[in-house]
Parts: sequence; structure tokens; C-alpha cells
Amino acid sequence: MADNLDVNAGSSPAQVWLLRDFLEQAITDLGGTPLPFTVLTDRNRQQSEIWFGPRSVPSTPRREKKG
Repeated sequence: MADNLDVNAGSSPAQVWLLRDFLEQAITDLGGTPLPFTVLTDRNRQQSEIWFGPRSVPSTPRREKKG
């Protein structure tokens, strides 16, 4: 997991994309607005899907707010 967060030589490109999508989905599901990525862009997604195939990310589990 740390390799994918660091995006270093040990990273799996497919896992980096899945992590990007998961984080973006989690932020959206929790009512936030994700910041744009500089390299993992929608344009680069098309190329990644050619290399790794399309992938889907499950929705973020809802947590009850405390208080």
C-alpha cells in the first residue's frame, strides 16, 4: 500500500489508479470535493484502461457521525 501512495518504483500502476479512484470516491461520498490530480488525469485514464483494462471502485462505507 505504501508503494502505491508514494508512487515509486515498487508501485503497481493498476493499483495506483485504483487507489486514486478510491480516494476520489471516498471524498465525494463523504460530501467533499476532491482536488484535481496532475498526472492521474481523465485523459491519462484512457491510456491506463488500454494497458490494464477498466476497473471499478466500490462505494465508501457510510459512517455515522458522532455527536
